[in-house]
Formats: sequence, structure tokens, C-alpha cells
Amino acid sequence: MLRTSVAIVCIKLASGPSQMRGSIIILWNKCRLSCTDITIGEFHVSANVQLKDSDANFRLTVVYGPSQRTDKLRFLDELKVLKPASGVRWLIMGDFNLIYRAIDKNIRNLSPCLMCHFREALDECELSKLRASLARLMPALASSILRKSRYCSMKPFCKPGLK
Repeated sequence: MLRTSVAIVCIKLASGPSQMRGSIIILWNKCRLSCTDITIGEFHVSANVQLKDSDANFRLTVVYGPSQRTDKLRFLDELKVLKPASGVRWLIMGDFNLIYRAIDKNIRNLSPCLMCHFREALDECELSKLRASLARLMPALASSILRKSRYCSMKPFCKPGLK
């Protein structure tokens, strides 16, 4: 019988005057990955990830963005502070509750100002949309992330080292 050892970090968020409700969870197989230096913020959980069967490592951040417009700029400020040092590969994903392109939303009540702030935060953090070419670096992880992101609100972004 094959046994898998799973580790978990879970946080339930309830913050601000709007009492945003949601959860962030990070699960990993301890036989394949190690996660260290776990940090928890108002809108995120982050960890350093090391793949045990290779030398691949990166900073992983999972976010749950606020739904209230008044909290979104505070969320973007937290995102900017999370940017790791130069040379550190960074994968960030989750429900941002923001869009940076009008094509990403199918209703007409867009907020050009918030879209601009989100684009500026992505640029400041040197983040770009995760591409399928990540599969060359970490095939199983990339395949899973890209497949799941098509069907839910989880949108992955990365610093250039992970493209």
C-alpha cells in the first residue's frame, strides 16, 4: 500500500469593516515538496517551495482578494510588499477579485481605475501571466495549475524566472 504524507496550511479570513469571508488553503505532498518560511497576511499565505526530486525552488503566494472596492487598494499594497528579492522565482495565484483587462469580464460595470491599479501592481512586482512554457521547468505542477485555472477564478501570475 502506497501512503502519501500531506501537509496543510489553512487560514480563514475575516477582516476589515466589510468582514470579507473566504479561505486560503495550501496542501502539499511532503514526499515531493518542502514548504518553509510560511507567512500569513491579511489577504495571502506564502511559502518557499523546494521540489525534492530537482533543484527547482520558488516562492509561492496564494491570495484571496477582497470583494469590497474600498479594500482593494489595501490588497494591492500588500501584494507589492510581498515581491521577493531579485532573482527569486515567484508564483502567485488565487482569487484576486480584480481584472487587468476588460476582456476578462463579461459585464459592463468595469472599473478602469481599479484595472489600472491592478496592472500597475503587477508591473511593479514584475509579474506576468503564467504561460504553458512553465511545463518545461516543472511539468506536473505546471500542468495542474494551468488546467485548474481554466475552470475557476484562480489566476496564476509569475516573475520571469518561472515562465
